[in-house]
Amino acid sequence: MKWEVNDKTNSSKFSEILKLACDYLHDNEFDTYTAQDLKLCCNEVLNNAIIHGNKNDPTKYIYMMIEIKDRSLEIIILDSGDGFDYYKWYRHEPSEWATNGRGIYLCRSIMDEFIIDCCQGTRVYMMKKRPRG
Repeated sequence: MKWEVNDKTNSSKFSEILKLACDYLHDNEFDTYTAQDLKLCCNEVLNNAIIHGNKNDPTKYIYMMIEIKDRSLEIIILDSGDGFDYYKWYRHEPSEWATNGRGIYLCRSIMDEFIIDCCQGTRVYMMKKRPRG
């Protein structure tokens, strides 16, 4: 199952497809944690795309793709910003009182793969394997 949306920064379509994907995970016997992980990581990366990438500009676009396969869950989120120095944040472990820097850390910790590419905008690829059982 696959969902894609390419829309303006302030679109409600992102939360709509995220809900559809989470419902699909629940209905197709993925464990509860996988849906929670999907929701948390998508929200963190989408917030980064909106706030840091697109600078809250409602005319800029964000692309999001969620694909659920037999053994994995894959997500791509791409913003229209200028990119950023992700090496600074990629290995960053925030303090418990930090106000920034937790999103990347959380996603790296939760996902089986987490890849950031900054070319034209910032592209984030995330993959979570389906637990065996």
